Amino acid sequence: MFNHVRTLLLNQDGANSPTKEFFAEELVPPEYVAVDTTGYLDTVLNILFGANSDRAMRNYRLRQFMSILHATELEKHVMEFDPRITYKATDRDLITYQYGLFATQTQGTSNNLLFTGEQAVIDALGTMDFMFVIDVSPASTIVRRHIPTAREKSYDPPTLQSPVPLSGTGFGFSLTNNVSKSQFVVEGRLQPQWCLGSIVAMLRNIGEPVLIQIFGLGDDEPYVTLRNLWQRHPETAYQLGAILLAVAYRMERLRNG
Repeated sequence: MFNHVRTLLLNQDGANSPTKEFFAEELVPPEYVAVDTTGYLDTVLNILFGANSDRAMRNYRLRQFMSILHATELEKHVMEFDPRITYKATDRDLITYQYGLFATQTQGTSNNLLFTGEQAVIDALGTMDFMFVIDVSPASTIVRRHIPTAREKSYDPPTLQSPVPLSGTGFGFSLTNNVSKSQFVVEGRLQPQWCLGSIVAMLRNIGEPVLIQIFGLGDDEPYVTLRNLWQRHPETAYQLGAILLAVAYRMERLRNG
């Protein structure tokens, strides 16, 4: 299976993959069927990607994770699964991407929507993509969130002193003109905040029972080598790479029954 380790860690049905133009998207074998990771694997994956991660977040983290694996001697494990790799092992494009929320007025007389606040830390949930439709009238403001999950709430008209929140993002908004009716679409992609060192630190707190299930206690390879790297290597790249590969090996065993 090409892009084998990346596909295992992504763990989403290949038949449902978005187009290649989607954010940080890479090829996934169309025949791949997601593995049921309920239990200890979900405990790890929820830290790696977020408890309710969307495709953008998974792609973002996998750019980082695969770059680490290919930059170290751990690459040999990736290639042992299958040497057919179609992606570039770099995460540089993540740095230059234009993250944030952007507003487009779709109805009404000219009005300016002003964002307030600071971006929320989205990593725990793992949701990068957001879209809202906002209907403004002199009497009320209705905010309909379409992505990530449908939600609707009515507010008083926003002011600079009392902005209307955009749930899940940390941002709010106010308008320069609350008198006339208008409609806006607000959408965008927010950037994860956790560094890889923070992710490793959280993984170290998941508890010994989970780590035993991931790495085992025996001397069978590759788990003993990966366990030693996790426990003893001083560099974050090797610690993170070890647990990523151990998860991939466990998922491969589940996939093959």
